Amino acid sequence: MNRWKTQRDKRLGIIEKLLAELPQDPCLVNKEQTTLGRTSDQATKVVALVRRVRPLIGGRLRDVKTAIRKDPRGEFVEPIKEAAVVNAVDFALRLWLFVPLVLDVEDATFAGLMRSALPAQIGVQGKALSFGVNAKNLIRRGGFSVRTTSDLSKHLDMDDLTIWIFSHAAVLKEYQGSGFSHVFPDEFLQEVERTMQLLFPNKGYKSSRRTRKYVRKLKADLETGFELELKRLDLLSLDRYPYFGQRLADIQNRYDYSKPRNLRQWWFDRRNRIEWATLVIAVIVFVLTVVFGVIAVVTGVLQVHYSALSAHS
Repeated sequence: MNRWKTQRDKRLGIIEKLLAELPQDPCLVNKEQTTLGRTSDQATKVVALVRRVRPLIGGRLRDVKTAIRKDPRGEFVEPIKEAAVVNAVDFALRLWLFVPLVLDVEDATFAGLMRSALPAQIGVQGKALSFGVNAKNLIRRGGFSVRTTSDLSKHLDMDDLTIWIFSHAAVLKEYQGSGFSHVFPDEFLQEVERTMQLLFPNKGYKSSRRTRKYVRKLKADLETGFELELKRLDLLSLDRYPYFGQRLADIQNRYDYSKPRNLRQWWFDRRNRIEWATLVIAVIVFVLTVVFGVIAVVTGVLQVHYSALSAHS
């Protein structure tokens, strides 16, 4: 398999995953019926729709809707309705930018829509994450679970103990080197990549092996290949995350106050060494008590048995 085919298959896989995540809508034929495994012609139409929207990204929402309405090219059920046009723009933008936008203001620019949809630059100054904050420890010690999403605005969002992670790491690197990286806020893509490197480190044999395990389990692209000269301590500084610093701080806070809820978490959670040592000692004492109890019972039974034999003889 050559490199071009591998990249093409990866792109089709991304589109297929996005189609599965998008709500179905009968107004737009491709949105309802596209199944990439059935025919490449349908995939071609999806890509063509995205390509028609991309050159218009510097304009306003009204311009894009007008262009699609004038040149539908078979993507719509006749007659063309306003809802179908809005769905088409929304569909194309999600496939291209991985961000759901609120398309209800005709004069809105796409730069403004992106700023509204993505996390704001709030930042958390002068604080740092603990050294053990990564996916492995959050899952093993904190009882967190990880789910993947194709929505960049949902990256690092948290529902109870579920953390959402953007699942297309290769896109981040590709988009940084593209001609339309300006569509995203400054340094936004780089920051998403840093957070993925933080949670799924791939430097070193053990770390990279563990990250590949998560890739297989979650069926997601999580290996950033991030060529970063920053040390681990620099990655832990929340000053490095103006967009996602607050979300990381929320995860850290929830992790700090999490308590083990089963034996497996008790075993791996060694943040409080005294509690962990107490648990281990209690387990050892319990096991020894059971063992010696069994031995005492068996010894007693044997003694009675031999005494009975001696009495009969």
